[in-house]
Amino acid sequence: MSGTRVLIVEDEAIIAMDIESRLSRMGYEVVGKAGNGLDALRMAVEREPDVVLMDIHLRGDIDGVEAAARIKERTNVPLVFVTGHSDSGTLERAKRTEPAGYLLKPIQDDDLRVNLTIAFHNHQVAQELRDSEKWLTATIQSCTEAIITTTAEGAVETLNPQAEILTGIRQTDAVQQPLTNILRLYDLESKLGKKSPAAAAFDEHQDPGVMTALLEGPNSRQIPVEYSAAAIREKGRVMGAIVTIRDISPRHRKFRRALEQTRMEAVSKVVAGIVRELETQRSAERAPNLLAPFVEKLRILSQTDLLAMEVVDLNQWITTNLPALKVQARPRNLEARLLAEKSSVRIAPVRLALALEELIRNACEASPIIADIAIQTLTVTMEPGAESRLRAGHYVQLSVLDRGRGMSDLVRQHASDPFFTTKKVGGPGLGLAIVLGIVAQAGGQLEIETEEGNGTTVEILLPYEPVKTRQSQKAGLK
Repeated sequence: MSGTRVLIVEDEAIIAMDIESRLSRMGYEVVGKAGNGLDALRMAVEREPDVVLMDIHLRGDIDGVEAAARIKERTNVPLVFVTGHSDSGTLERAKRTEPAGYLLKPIQDDDLRVNLTIAFHNHQVAQELRDSEKWLTATIQSCTEAIITTTAEGAVETLNPQAEILTGIRQTDAVQQPLTNILRLYDLESKLGKKSPAAAAFDEHQDPGVMTALLEGPNSRQIPVEYSAAAIREKGRVMGAIVTIRDISPRHRKFRRALEQTRMEAVSKVVAGIVRELETQRSAERAPNLLAPFVEKLRILSQTDLLAMEVVDLNQWITTNLPALKVQARPRNLEARLLAEKSSVRIAPVRLALALEELIRNACEASPIIADIAIQTLTVTMEPGAESRLRAGHYVQLSVLDRGRGMSDLVRQHASDPFFTTKKVGGPGLGLAIVLGIVAQAGGQLEIETEEGNGTTVEILLPYEPVKTRQSQKAGLK
């Protein structure tokens, strides 16, 4: 390669001059000729050649193999060994210096050109790879988020400084340990251990997206975190995984406070509405009959400890309970459109049953007898910065659609208020208030899309929760 700088290390002066002449004719630049190992080391450091052509057998205090080893310690220059014959022990020593090539004496021009060209090319490629690795390492180390990389087997390779702080474990202590030993994650609600993020990333059929959990940090402190994982693949082969973790403690505390406030507001509205309704009853005999169903629904709504939240696959739950839902909707036809690709959420199944019961009842009351009602599921992604109180991430949308009379803007604004109703006779209007409370408890959001004369769609967004065990189908409609 024209312009490539070569250092010749050869203790036979005539051979060194011959090699220099050949290299010059080929367009190489000879930066020096060294006759012994110590001179070779000095010239390699001072003159910075692109390639060193090193005779294995050198006279003097150190031979070519030892000189090559010392040059490798001080520089990053590639070396090509030249030898006539060597014993197996010398060749083994030479291999440990990781030479870029070998030439046999007497040297042929084609062999010389090919070896130097390949040596320099491979060195450039390796240097570019090293530079890329250094850049990537520096990027990871300077990230404000915690980052952990693993092998294809799920063993830890690196932790950046933020990951060391978050986990309370130094990289030197974490390397080669299973990721689950370093990143101890637990479910926010059940406190059960979660599977390795790397294992989820390796599964081509699973896209866990951004997930939340409690991380066991220093001194067993539980830290709310968001995390995601991605597989590192090369030509379809899994090479490892990169896991990103973010401490969301301030946002989690704020969210939990807002969620609890929403739940308490929903419960207090129901209680206040019951009191108001009872005060308006003219007949004392009607009070017990009126109060009984309210108390039962309020009991379900308010029992946060007794009704355990579970991971429920909405598509499966609706399929299982569709016959009972159809009976409730009679004589109207109830259709299920299960379009969500991933439909598992965390909710108390008995509250899910109550919410759908109320929504279907409202849809039936608003629709003509011949009209259809539909239950629909969709997968929705909430992007960062979206105008919503919900966090960015994956959600499951559960909707009940009717073709009834719809609502005016004024009615829609008050539809979820306890005891608000447009019916002259019948129920007291608790349905949507109860549903709102259930949705709030599950960390979701309720929206109403409606137009007078064109029907109503009640949309519920619930956080997507990856399924780790059997989906619960219990507590269905009776």
